[in-house]
Amino acid sequence: MVLAVSSTVALLLAGVIHLASPWIDPHAVVPLYIGCLTLPPFVLANTLDGISREHDWMQLGLMPQFIVRQGLIIALTAGALALGLNLGATVAMIASAAAVYIAAIGQMIVLNRRLAAHVGPGEKSYDVKGWFAVSLPIMLVESFYLLLGYTDVLMSSSFARPRKSASTSPPRPQARSAIAAFPG
Repeated sequence: MVLAVSSTVALLLAGVIHLASPWIDPHAVVPLYIGCLTLPPFVLANTLDGISREHDWMQLGLMPQFIVRQGLIIALTAGALALGLNLGATVAMIASAAAVYIAAIGQMIVLNRRLAAHVGPGEKSYDVKGWFAVSLPIMLVESFYLLLGYTDVLMSSSFARPRKSASTSPPRPQARSAIAAFPG
């Protein structure tokens, strides 16, 4: 279900990119399409994270997303640099997509093995209405927070070339929240 919904959303977003491509910087179109390809495993990884945490398997929930995936991005980017590839947006998105896929598939394999030993077969039931009632407000708040967090990059990239805006953009909101979370 998660893969079907996120794949549908990814296809819709790819359609939006295709329709908006005359107004998008040509160098940004391919990375945006790669981002669409990355959406389904990214959503799956977040779902696996939630299931892992629900069963109190914190390492399985957190390690793939925050350690393994980031390490893979660094390793794949370093490998691209060692191969002499141009480290532009397309190569960065390919490295990110590969890291997301590898981490999500690994997490899914380990989680499925643990669940098979921990949870017996049972009846399936879905509460779609209840899920939407809880998830939609959270999604809206998180979407607006994400948009606010990247407004600086969107604004600077609309007034400067990509290389210039990348070098002049302020620190990411995640760094600001990390500083706020661990004061002193």
